[in-house]
Amino acid sequence: MQNGGSFTLNFRFGPRSRMFGLIISIDRYQSHEIPDLQGCKKDAQSIMDFLSHRFHVPSNHFMCLADEKATRSAILKGFQSHLIENGNIQSGDAIIVFYAGHGSRTAAPEGWVADGNKIETICPHDERTLDRNGKEILGIPDRTINGLLRRVASTKGDNITVIFDSCHSGGMTRSSMVPRSVVCTSLFPEDLDKDIWTWDMSRAATISVPTGFMYKTMASHVLLAACRQDEFAWEISSTDQMTRGAFTACLIRQLYQEDLSNVTYSTLLDLLPALEQQHPQCEGVNKHRLLFNGTVSARRVTFRLSMDGETYTINAGDIHGVVKGTLFAVHALDNTMSLDSTIGILEADCVFPHWCTLRRWSGDAGLDIPLGARASVLNWRRGANVLKVFIEPPRDDVQSIEHIFSLVESYHNADLVIRHARGSNLQFERLDPLMSKYARLLDDIPPEPSLSDILQGVSHFDFHLSRHNSANPLKQEVEVVLHRLTQSNPEQIMEEPIYVPDGLFNMSLVLDRENTIFIPSKAITAFNSNRVFYGLTIKNNSACKLFPYIIYFDPADYSIQSWYHPPSGTMAAPLAARHEDSRSSELPVGYGSAGGEALEFSLADGVTADIGFMKLFVSTTYVDMTILEQESPFHAARGTRRAKPPSMDIWDTWTYVLRTEETKH
Repeated sequence: MQNGGSFTLNFRFGPRSRMFGLIISIDRYQSHEIPDLQGCKKDAQSIMDFLSHRFHVPSNHFMCLADEKATRSAILKGFQSHLIENGNIQSGDAIIVFYAGHGSRTAAPEGWVADGNKIETICPHDERTLDRNGKEILGIPDRTINGLLRRVASTKGDNITVIFDSCHSGGMTRSSMVPRSVVCTSLFPEDLDKDIWTWDMSRAATISVPTGFMYKTMASHVLLAACRQDEFAWEISSTDQMTRGAFTACLIRQLYQEDLSNVTYSTLLDLLPALEQQHPQCEGVNKHRLLFNGTVSARRVTFRLSMDGETYTINAGDIHGVVKGTLFAVHALDNTMSLDSTIGILEADCVFPHWCTLRRWSGDAGLDIPLGARASVLNWRRGANVLKVFIEPPRDDVQSIEHIFSLVESYHNADLVIRHARGSNLQFERLDPLMSKYARLLDDIPPEPSLSDILQGVSHFDFHLSRHNSANPLKQEVEVVLHRLTQSNPEQIMEEPIYVPDGLFNMSLVLDRENTIFIPSKAITAFNSNRVFYGLTIKNNSACKLFPYIIYFDPADYSIQSWYHPPSGTMAAPLAARHEDSRSSELPVGYGSAGGEALEFSLADGVTADIGFMKLFVSTTYVDMTILEQESPFHAARGTRRAKPPSMDIWDTWTYVLRTEETKH
């Protein structure tokens, strides 16, 4: 690998941060039972060339293990010596772990709890050969790799990127393309690498260690994987007869094109062109950070524009609240223009469940839209659902905003009445059917940053809370159960605590009435320091595979929070259809190795009960629902992120009322 290069450095690390890498590539395998590959070392070289050219990483910051140097022991020692024990790596420095080679999926050892009773492995050069003691050398399991990464993160920070161009389907196929997968029939002992994957864990936690390289709650690193767990990662030959991994080749081409100061891990996958027969994945709690950086992007949600002649399409539709006439701002997202630069406006024309066609707005008839442009919602068209506001007494500094809120002259015509309370603070009286029933009054509202800005946030909140699919196609065939959780590893403070239902509190949430959650008083929790956490199980009784979205609407501050959002459009539907024996399929949220964090309900000082609204959206197609999220308009402007929403099909939604009440017992 050569240092330097003529590329302009357009990326900034955080303060004092640098980059280090462990690069593993295996084309030749020692065992004749494992077929050789051709493109892995070329993939590794392309990764190093890119990092060197773009970030000027010194060659001694990489440890490169290839072919016969990538034995099982050498890979484990590489993690230890080059990453964990490397005194040159400071906390927060960017760390890259790259692997190209065969992967496999095999039966879990006895005593390991694993999805489908399968674990995933990477295949070192000497797998299926015998060591000097005559014992078979096995692949490196997911638990071992994840344990090593937890160790790295504990001392070097969690700015870690793992890239795997291998597959873990455990099968072989015949094709003009070559899969990076082998069948593994070896029996793995229960204590294999136990000293690594049980590091910093209590005995009670070890059986709950997540298996699989792609589990959503991992906080130590972000994983970019070539394919789903049940797919193959392919090697392909290009027109110049050079064999490469399809994923790595595509990834490197895209990275060279991007301004990496503005790209997150999750949006990078959105930018990749589609690959034949494989769907790249992005997993990890920190996947919304900027690439190789420790910071989270604050960019708004945008959707990619597609153009067919004079017709534009966008993957935002009825499920998002788009109607005919919704306005979209167009952004030219190249490396010279920021997202804040709007080059024109398009208007929704024909709206479908998950997408719509756009036409040129009357004022932008001559708009020239470049390739790669994206669009964001500029103005929702709420129609009859425009928020009606009565201010008592009237204020000259607040004027109606078309399609957002209108000022009315009568209390009886209003959805929201605003009165002056103590000093300059305000009181909101909410008169729409849902809010008036459960959360009628809201006091002590500061009038800053401005009442007009606050009302725009209130309008956004009310509009999305009240939306539903009148067709109700799934007819409530989806259920939600709330569980109280207990930590399976209470003896130690871990980077990734694992929670499981305690088996004592399981509440099936019902519609059209309050679902009351009793929580201990602050005096009790202060005395014993026991915080109470909850998780959800979504049950699907329908014949459809579904993408679920759980969104919480807090009427106390008008914030909208995402409690569960599927990671990406390239993944399989997280909520499977009901089983053949008519049992419902289930998706845990907030516990185990599922996506989302555990939930904690709390009450403000002096408050003994509170109300919130949990809304469940389901769709047969992945869509980006982060467009609904907002911070409280009492404090800050809303901020969202973007992802990749595909095409059409059906959607449905239900709203549950959650009442939190304090108990003294």
